Amino acid sequence: MSIADVVRAYHRGIEQGDWGLVDECLADSFVFSGPTVQPLNKRALISSMKALWAAFPDIGFNLRIVQEQANQVKGVVNITGTHTGTLIPPFPDRFMTVAPTGKKISLVDEPCTYLLEGNQIIRQEVEPRRDGGWPGIFRQLGLEYPYPLPDS
Repeated sequence: MSIADVVRAYHRGIEQGDWGLVDECLADSFVFSGPTVQPLNKRALISSMKALWAAFPDIGFNLRIVQEQANQVKGVVNITGTHTGTLIPPFPDRFMTVAPTGKKISLVDEPCTYLLEGNQIIRQEVEPRRDGGWPGIFRQLGLEYPYPLPDS
């Protein structure tokens, strides 16, 4: 299995709600940085993705691999989905729920870099975009995002 295949499997696991597959793809030392309030460890990332999948069960990341070399994969994701489930954003300092709206989302392209050790992802970095990630989801659902927005 190539390192790009590991990244594809990781995203496929999230899209299908296959949390065992997601767990296999991520190292215990995994760190996610990007359009989140703070970096996420493996457990927090999986929790965040479960919340996203519960609210958008048809979620698609539409991953495009741009470059694969040594232990690094660069790609672009474009998150799409329909808000048919209750959204409970995994914010560290507040609790909120958003009832299903039926709205479709299609976020901007978000460049991602994945670092791997063997057949596991140890780090995922997503370039924050004003209309990507949680800020983009909130905007497309017609909600105010409760944190400062990225510059780009």
